[in-house]
Amino acid sequence: MKKALISFAIVIACLSAKCQLANHKWEGSIQIDNQATLIILDFKKDTVDALITASGELLEEMTYTVKNGIVTFQKVNGRSECGSDIIGKYKFSIKNDTVTLTVAEDICGSRAEVLDQSTWKKVKK
Repeated sequence: MKKALISFAIVIACLSAKCQLANHKWEGSIQIDNQATLIILDFKKDTVDALITASGELLEEMTYTVKNGIVTFQKVNGRSECGSDIIGKYKFSIKNDTVTLTVAEDICGSRAEVLDQSTWKKVKK
């Protein structure tokens, strides 16, 4: 019985929003230098890499947290103009293997410009 309760608690915890993002890859298109570019957001446990699909080039590495339907990004390194001390908060929803991001608060204009109202399809393993 104790094992069943522990297993149930683990399943419930993994239904949380962070588990819906963690260890998944999501592909979408953003504008880079006025050109549509396919990007993969590779969510790991606590970090997310933004990679150019065609080349695998790392655009940005960020940490992220999830709470109350908001994903918070903070740059670790990469090409954007965002400072590593600037946090961006985005509302997100997942429906039919698609994540939609909507800016909640982000003073980094370059990040907000490409992520606001963006949609990302889950990459099948």
